Amino acid sequence: MTAVQELTKRLRSLPEKEREELAATLLSEMDAQGWDRHVDADAKAGKLDALIKQAKNSHRTGRTTPLQP
Repeated sequence: MTAVQELTKRLRSLPEKEREELAATLLSEMDAQGWDRHVDADAKAGKLDALIKQAKNSHRTGRTTPLQP
């Protein structure tokens, strides 16, 4: 039995509510990883440079407020 088959068998034995929670967690994690890859690719391609420049300029000219701890 492969690892995937073993996991599938074990997952099927979980109560439905736990299976649903696990599915939601996995989908959320996969979505977050995809988002991270997308932002990283955009940053490497220079697509965020204008936003970074604008944010730095706003901070330099006093148009920002500190984040609250």
